Amino acid sequence: MFTDEALIHACDPQSIYVRRRQADEWNPDYFVPTIKFGKFSCMVYGGIYLGGRIPLYFYAKGTKVNSVIYCNTLGETTIPIC
Repeated sequence: MFTDEALIHACDPQSIYVRRRQADEWNPDYFVPTIKFGKFSCMVYGGIYLGGRIPLYFYAKGTKVNSVIYCNTLGETTIPIC
């Protein structure tokens, strides 16, 4: 059995810099679309085993995954399959 968790960012707020001449300041070829709202991230847990896969488990918004939360996740998702 292999399990893993990942933090997924939708609309990752990384900055993109565009270099252009001053004469091209308003040229649409140099515009970069941005999203000013709707950004979110979520923690997901899942796994695979010889007989199939574990359904994805999504943590509630704002949940800090520590050892207690992680052990509860294992108990709810992984241990019943073993």
